[in-house]
Amino acid sequence: MLHRTEQGSGHVEKLHDAEYRLQISPLGVGSYANAQIADYAGRRDLALRAPVEMELFARFDGLPAGTAGFGFWNAPHGAKVTDLRLPNAAWFFFSSTWSNLPLVIDRKANGWKAAVFAPRLRVFVPLLPTAPVGFLLMRVPILYRMLWPVGQYALGAAEYDIPPDMMFVRTHYRLRWLPDRTEFYVDGALVLTGASPRGRLGFVVWIDNQYAVVTPQGRFGGGAAIISEEQCLIIDSLVVPEPLRHPTRP
Repeated sequence: MLHRTEQGSGHVEKLHDAEYRLQISPLGVGSYANAQIADYAGRRDLALRAPVEMELFARFDGLPAGTAGFGFWNAPHGAKVTDLRLPNAAWFFFSSTWSNLPLVIDRKANGWKAAVFAPRLRVFVPLLPTAPVGFLLMRVPILYRMLWPVGQYALGAAEYDIPPDMMFVRTHYRLRWLPDRTEFYVDGALVLTGASPRGRLGFVVWIDNQYAVVTPQGRFGGGAAIISEEQCLIIDSLVVPEPLRHPTRP
């Protein structure tokens, strides 16, 4: 069962079986809009574990003002500060130029991507006390090139920049979340292999006007971008994710 979420000017329309139109309409700066379908209603409902896969066809109508995409994540933002948790995600993810998320060296800080974020806690936790000094060192370009690969490894971050024009053409996307890796396919071609997120995740498809700034240099921020025109994410032929009994390479 897929749950719908409509916030602000967000609207979800089921066109046919396995076909949905997610839309957000014009809205001023600071006002949040979200159109979403997911296989969970709340964090307690997260039930997917590797191995599992999803596939669908998708296209965008209008460039999203904030973020959009589909895949698996652990819904890390709770209602209370104490509910926050470290993100784990494997998804096809878009962020507009309002966002600045340069988490992978030699990849764009925003745009349309295949992306995985799967922190390696045994590496990540010991590095936390060094973060304040690390942020300063990362502001020196040569030190950033030398040191950030360690941070990137600790975050389990990997990305592939999908050509922007593919956003507006009906394209087939497939994601396989396996116990030891994740595999991302675009129109049948393997474009990225990354780490495997841990724990229970949920399946989500969304479009909103949220933006975020998170940089290795210690710059953080976020908010809700202006929506100047209607923008949509249209998906069809959705295969609702179910665990794979006998995962093999395709």
